[in-house]
Amino acid sequence: MFTPRFLGIDEQKREILTFIEGDLLDGDSEIKEEVSIEAINILRELHDATMGSLLAGDKEVTCHNDFAPWNTVVKNGRITGIIDFDGAGPGNRIDDVTYMIWTFLGLHDVAKTEWYLEQMRKLTETYGDFDKSNFVKVLLNHQTETLTMRRHRALHDTSEEARVFSRERGLRIEREIQWTKDHTGAIEAVLGT
Repeated sequence: MFTPRFLGIDEQKREILTFIEGDLLDGDSEIKEEVSIEAINILRELHDATMGSLLAGDKEVTCHNDFAPWNTVVKNGRITGIIDFDGAGPGNRIDDVTYMIWTFLGLHDVAKTEWYLEQMRKLTETYGDFDKSNFVKVLLNHQTETLTMRRHRALHDTSEEARVFSRERGLRIEREIQWTKDHTGAIEAVLGT
């Protein structure tokens, strides 16, 4: 698995983890299809490894809950690690899969609609069998919850830079929500739901 290893706790009670060499993906740039395919395969491995475990509780698997480009370390075009498991917890496969697809594809540019739909099909097929029946609903929930958080941070974050980032990100998420709503039927058709 491509995750940091726990080494202990320092004198300030912070976790010490192994370092994963590479760079984080940029969530604002188009990510190569090969990297997205590699990411969805890693996500499947994570889910399969936790299925039925104590960590999954009464849910299907343990979800990362922020499986996104900004938590994906790459080197020489290959994924070397997935980081930031602070929010990991029990969940269903669809929770991580929809979030991963949204954050890796972007879903904000109407001109790329056909490409988005084709990538959704490829990524869900690569992941394999899971309950896709509520795909759009779960996707919209992620987008709406994230928009609410970004709007809050745009007003209350401690630095102007962070507030500006959240305002700009919020505007993009509004476009992503609109794209999702406008293409619900097409998404359901391409996923066979």
